[in-house]
Amino acid sequence: MPQASGVRGKTVSKIMKTLALAFIASLSFAATQAMAEYKAVLTCGMNGSHINILACFTDTDLKVTNNGQTGIYKVYNIKQLGSEYQDGFHITLSNSFSLKAQNSHDTLTLGIKIYDANNNETYQDMVGKYGVINVGN
Repeated sequence: MPQASGVRGKTVSKIMKTLALAFIASLSFAATQAMAEYKAVLTCGMNGSHINILACFTDTDLKVTNNGQTGIYKVYNIKQLGSEYQDGFHITLSNSFSLKAQNSHDTLTLGIKIYDANNNETYQDMVGKYGVINVGN
């Protein structure tokens, strides 16, 4: 009999650990969502369509400050900053942010749209070769 209760105790312990980890993960996700007040969608393409964000940053970089932390992203690490979808490269921004980007492509345009927490477009800009987008709050 002691073996059966020991096995059951270990099973209950594993379940409790799993539940605790799930709870911590949900709190972490909620905290990340609470800090994410804005979203930037960068595009690199032509005729209003997005092709690939890397094409506009082959010789330039993207500088982003989020919650007081500044990063400079180049073509080899820009994907660390967000996720690329069919409509553009999405970057989650905090309530306090700045973003500076320079287009290095000859023919493609670099565009940006900033959305607030309610998904309302609050800013839009587009630049050609060596044009600079500089936005913040």
